[in-house]
Amino acid sequence: MKAALHEHLQTSSKLDDFSFNYAINLAKERLGLECAFGVIDFNDKRYHSFINLLGYEREFIGEDKRALRVLNLLDNLNIIVVHGEEVPTRQGHVLVMGLGSEQHLKHNRTIEDTIKEAKDLNHNAVIIADHPFYIEGLGPYLREKRELIHEFDALELNGEASFGIPKSPLPYGSNKETLEFYMEIKNNFPNLGLISSQDGHSFYEFCRGWTDLEKPDLSSAENFSKTFRKAVQNTNESTPSYLSNYIGMIGAIEHICGLIWILKIAPKIGLGRFYEVERPDNK
Repeated sequence: MKAALHEHLQTSSKLDDFSFNYAINLAKERLGLECAFGVIDFNDKRYHSFINLLGYEREFIGEDKRALRVLNLLDNLNIIVVHGEEVPTRQGHVLVMGLGSEQHLKHNRTIEDTIKEAKDLNHNAVIIADHPFYIEGLGPYLREKRELIHEFDALELNGEASFGIPKSPLPYGSNKETLEFYMEIKNNFPNLGLISSQDGHSFYEFCRGWTDLEKPDLSSAENFSKTFRKAVQNTNESTPSYLSNYIGMIGAIEHICGLIWILKIAPKIGLGRFYEVERPDNK
């Protein structure tokens, strides 16, 4: 199935009552009736908010709600939504998938401590180096600490990382560097996959980038985590995938402008309350 694993839905994690069905319908249109996508927290609880919105019938995978399957027999839908979290560490950002909806990792620790915390919560948590050679990426650290790559399940080619300017703080050609690094090391790390994700912060970008994944086993939470992780590991440079550089560049610019508005401008003109979100206690 096609899987868009790195989706934030929108820059602000404020979701309205129609966001659940809207996202599912877009996933169906862009990825097909049988597909998967991740809803990624970033110092917020957007996955928790998303899965509790009204809309299509759904069944949760695991008592901790680490994922769900949308059921709509009329449309033959079989869409899986997975909880993920983008975690800032001292060495760069890491994408962790498959933890419970109320499980959140502490920020700004070492990458080693962050991975240990994730594995303590779920030994089959999926660990991905997202945009490794872009802003706040782990790529330079992994070049130096190659023994740590054994802890990762995949590197990520990232749509929004398509936006780069030579000789600027925005790295140019980061996806090319990620692919070259993967090709250099893959024979020494046979369980390391390579995924494509749009890293969408808007519904315009949502599910535009994807990777073909083996279907996970949904019979239990443990089987789901085990087979989902293996499916990510089994991807490589030959796996069918798609990434839109054009949409990624437009999305990155929109994301930057959105952050400036939400964090800098809106609070100063009394509109900050419209963007306030529930945040986990990341001490």
